[in-house]
Amino acid sequence: MIQPAARRRLDIAPLFVEHGRWVLRQLDRVARLRTAHPAAQRQPHQILLRGDAVTVSHPTARALEAWLKREARIAIDRELALITPLLGVTPRRVFLRSQRTMWGSCSTRGNVSFNWRCVMAPDHVLRYLVVHEAAHLLHPNHSPRYWEVVRRLHPDVESAKRWLTANGHHLMVDLDAVVAAARWAPQPPLPSPLPSP
Repeated sequence: MIQPAARRRLDIAPLFVEHGRWVLRQLDRVARLRTAHPAAQRQPHQILLRGDAVTVSHPTARALEAWLKREARIAIDRELALITPLLGVTPRRVFLRSQRTMWGSCSTRGNVSFNWRCVMAPDHVLRYLVVHEAAHLLHPNHSPRYWEVVRRLHPDVESAKRWLTANGHHLMVDLDAVVAAARWAPQPPLPSPLPSP
């Protein structure tokens, strides 16, 4: 398959003519999903953490990212500890990555990788992502047998997939911008001084 970046501009128009209806249907589907499963409303100085908007209090984006990665590691390891005994397999190694287009992957060597930003999603979504990758340790494909395992371990697959489709872009926030906005966010008022005796 030729990647979009490899196509010349002249090649694009015929693609839209040929596949324009499909593109419009997909844009409409995503718009409907976003309204059906909205993420928690957040301010510029907030991020999502387990699906809820929380105010940032870290001094730098680097510190915030390090903290989120620690939280992701704890949550993912906890889910793997629950899921892998049910599968009878364990990953060789578990990695946290900063993928821009994937939530996770499973290698042929038995290693699983997760996007550390998945800790920003609700717990049921993170659980689905862990189940999704762990099930690849048994079935390195998306066959009906694979989906049978995923649905047995996480019956609400469709809800998690819908949430990711509708809200995944909320997890890809620029942490530098969030931390900068937190510096300028209104602070709660100081308590009024006690009256003098």
